[in-house]
Amino acid sequence: MSWSCFASEITLSGTDLNGSGVTYSTVGSGWNGHVNSAAYVSTGPTTGYANLLTADGPNGDYATVTVQNGYEGVSLGTLSSLIAAGAAGDVSFNLIGVPIDSGQVPFWQVTLSDPNSGKTITLVTINAAPDEVSSPPLGSPKYILGPNYFNQGDSTQANNSPQLGNVAALWSVVAGYLDDGSQLGTWNVDSVGVEIGGWYTQAPMDAEIGSFTLPGDNTSAANSAPDAASTLPLLGIGLGALAGLRRRLHRARSC
Repeated sequence: MSWSCFASEITLSGTDLNGSGVTYSTVGSGWNGHVNSAAYVSTGPTTGYANLLTADGPNGDYATVTVQNGYEGVSLGTLSSLIAAGAAGDVSFNLIGVPIDSGQVPFWQVTLSDPNSGKTITLVTINAAPDEVSSPPLGSPKYILGPNYFNQGDSTQANNSPQLGNVAALWSVVAGYLDDGSQLGTWNVDSVGVEIGGWYTQAPMDAEIGSFTLPGDNTSAANSAPDAASTLPLLGIGLGALAGLRRRLHRARSC
């Protein structure tokens, strides 16, 4: 795990994707000899990643990985605060690669809970907003690479909303919906995740997710770091080691 900005973002990668706060699940029985699976893979194109496979056949096939609020300092807040963080570019998942011959790409899943009644709602985006599409040799499948953002580009549309059913709406509009007497923007975000499948393309999909960057607070971790002035004389840590510590606690942008 790394923090790219104090009290702003947390990036989960490697073995973080195999922790108690990360859930892998599938729906559907597969199709035409292909099975659905969602699992952590410890080796491969990067050191640990989430692998989602789906047949995307007629049986409602899905594969999903979700990150729970509170896991490793992740602080998802309310739907309105998550939408704002997404607009600022602070919410993304990093794709190592996914074939897009079927014309479909992974999409976000957001689960909310009413802070008053405890009722839950799961919303999904139509698609995430990819950062890059590869240009492979002729005849090879294309891949969606790099960061895929929440509430940017194509991902500003949500469906499966209580009022609109499967009709798309901007996230900012969804936040204003009333349910149980309160706007969805005030509801807590229990988890966010990435899902593939569900479009009945009859084309197996394989998504490899290397990391999540999510809102979070590393203040406690930063406060627990040794004070350099007091520990250098005792531990004999050289300036090179101190520089390494600073790199590990670096800020990607000013807060």
